[in-house]
Amino acid sequence: MSIGEQDEKPDQNPNRKPDGDEQSQAAQAAQTARSSSEIQADLQDTREHLAETVDALTHKLDVPARSREKAHALGRDHGRELAVGGAVVVALVVVVVLRRRGRR
Repeated sequence: MSIGEQDEKPDQNPNRKPDGDEQSQAAQAAQTARSSSEIQADLQDTREHLAETVDALTHKLDVPARSREKAHALGRDHGRELAVGGAVVVALVVVVVLRRRGRR
């Protein structure tokens, strides 16, 4: 048996690890073994994931809408504190104006 003949025979060693070409062939065989319904389901999942990603990016880039949401949440969560703070500011402005008028 010559060296060339030996290279052409498949290796019968069960402990031998497949090389890169054999691994890619195995992956291709597994890919072709999938049914069209499985592939369509994977495509649908990918589309849904992509749509969620695009929506998240769109929301993140819409700064005015995010600012409005934050202001609304702040008003909802701390409305009483904001009202009291506003009343204090108005009272201080009134006191300052009355003092300045009294000095004239």
